[in-house]
Amino acid sequence: GPSGLRVGARDGEAERGTVKAYADVPMEPGDIERLAEPFALLAHDGGQGAYVPELVEKGRALFERTLPERVRVRIRETKRRTVRLHLEDTLVHVPWELLHDGDEFFGRRFSLGRMVSARSDAAVAPPSSTATDLVVIANPSGDLPHAEEEGRVVERLLSSSAPGRVVHASGPISRADLLALVKRARLLHFAGHVARSDDGNGLVASDGVVTATEIAAVLSTSAPSLVFANACHASTTDRWDPGAASLAQALLLAGVRHTLAPLWAVPDADALAFALRFYESALAGVPFGECARRARKALAQSSSSSSSSSSPRSFAGYV
Repeated sequence: GPSGLRVGARDGEAERGTVKAYADVPMEPGDIERLAEPFALLAHDGGQGAYVPELVEKGRALFERTLPERVRVRIRETKRRTVRLHLEDTLVHVPWELLHDGDEFFGRRFSLGRMVSARSDAAVAPPSSTATDLVVIANPSGDLPHAEEEGRVVERLLSSSAPGRVVHASGPISRADLLALVKRARLLHFAGHVARSDDGNGLVASDGVVTATEIAAVLSTSAPSLVFANACHASTTDRWDPGAASLAQALLLAGVRHTLAPLWAVPDADALAFALRFYESALAGVPFGECARRARKALAQSSSSSSSSSSPRSFAGYV
């Protein structure tokens, strides 16, 4: 808003009236950038040891600085376990999942999801899918053996419990074949490379990059209900930009109802562990937001006591 960051908190049925209260937190756009920047630096420094205490410190600063006192108090006192963030498109690059209330990170305390208010000349496609297959794409570039293993494990897990046909394809996979697989997916799990460029990003196949724009075009008539892109930087900390679609942005605008992906590089062992915890909960009928929370919490606990192949930052990356 014109006076700063405009924040409101609405709590269930008790606040479904005709007046929605909000408060303005005095703040310039540059203040938000200064609060968000340290998270990106910590995420890419390979942080070990003191990393988590620093993350707590930055998360508390974000909590205290961006939320008005009334909202902070209500969050600390609420017994609810689900939070839905309604964000302006100018704020999607801020790691709100890492707000820290003094006791816990948002992403570990709450079953938490994002909804975005975005400027767009075209109508945003409603969630829809006529596809029936659960599609697992692993190592389409042909150079990621750990992604290949993830694909096999996820395929076995889905085949054992999920309704519908599971289609598993592993690399190398051409651009054309990758697009054909995406088009037939009711649920899409992708384990591989995501390319990033000034023109946006996309999925890396054996013969080049399938751009976010190409994926969105394929999904224009039938978008998966869930896309889990378990690839580094698939949910980037970039801003929402109508001129250069990021992968997550393109998927949402194409009508995908749920996207899940890491903000930064995640070690192979952690990526697989997160995926397994997520799907185990989902196959038990747990809502996706709660599945992600459980997976974050399990990954945080395991990385704090396991080998050096895990990273204490991994739990914080998934959005």
